[in-house]
Amino acid sequence: QSVNIDMSRLRDQRIACIRTLIEKHRPQVVICHGKAATRVYQSLFGSMTWHPASDQSAFLVAKDKSGLRRFITPFFGVGQMSFDRAKSIIDVVRHDGSMPPPHGNSNQASQGTIGIQSALTTSALKPPKLLNQDDEYALMNASLNEFDDNTDPQCTVRLLEKLVKLGMTNKAFSRLHHKRKRGEHETIRAFISYCLNLSGKFREISSNLLVHDRLVHVLTSYFACIGESAPAVDFEHFADRAYEAIPSW
Repeated sequence: QSVNIDMSRLRDQRIACIRTLIEKHRPQVVICHGKAATRVYQSLFGSMTWHPASDQSAFLVAKDKSGLRRFITPFFGVGQMSFDRAKSIIDVVRHDGSMPPPHGNSNQASQGTIGIQSALTTSALKPPKLLNQDDEYALMNASLNEFDDNTDPQCTVRLLEKLVKLGMTNKAFSRLHHKRKRGEHETIRAFISYCLNLSGKFREISSNLLVHDRLVHVLTSYFACIGESAPAVDFEHFADRAYEAIPSW
């Protein structure tokens, strides 16, 4: 029996999770590998100017507003990413002053790099922990699977009620609802009431489907931030990111 998987939704959720980690840890270097996904990688960072690292470079490089480096490289495998190419990335970063020299301060170096999809792993480059306990990781997957049906208003109500228990407010919810586009502020209570009064599913092309997907986006961002040293959870920020990642029709 075939299983239909909405890969675009899974991709959006994964992008939200990775973007949240990047914003939380502010790594000096982020390396995205697999140039077939260049556009997806670029969407992680918003408006940035990308260019080849040199005249004959096989990878793209950009700086964010803080001067932190982001790279898009060939896939780390099948002979596409040679030692010389990997070394050239390190040379660019060191020349720019974004990376400490070898045998430098280990605490500084450990904050330096996030590899997306895979990583250049050395003792000095340690990717951050997504969650601090295995049962929390299992809870994340179970929760996201529980709210997979974006056509069911009852499922959306359960999802919203879960987020309210985690701390979501009316102000945050209004920032991801489609009425935001008209300058209106939808409340959680009003939206739940609307969903409970529906007799069937959301329409196939409906703004309410997008509200559900944005709520899942927020839940994914929440779970990405509950690590051991996570700062205070900011649901308004999560809502803004979800609204940006999943635009209205």
